[in-house]
Amino acid sequence: MVRLRDQLHHSLRAAVLASREPDLMSTRTRSRWGADDYDVWLAQRDAPGGGSPMRSLVDGQLARLDRDLR
Repeated sequence: MVRLRDQLHHSLRAAVLASREPDLMSTRTRSRWGADDYDVWLAQRDAPGGGSPMRSLVDGQLARLDRDLR
């Protein structure tokens, strides 16, 4: 069961990243599974429409993760 859940988690993450859809990435990073997902935060920052009001939130979360990962 754990293996299946992990496969689903990784498949969903890959699909969200591949989509390049800011709304999907935002949903992911607001979840407990994606709150610390640096790659998704980066992709969300660099997605089309990156000048949105979410930009400051995304930049803040990336800065927090940079501090936490040092």
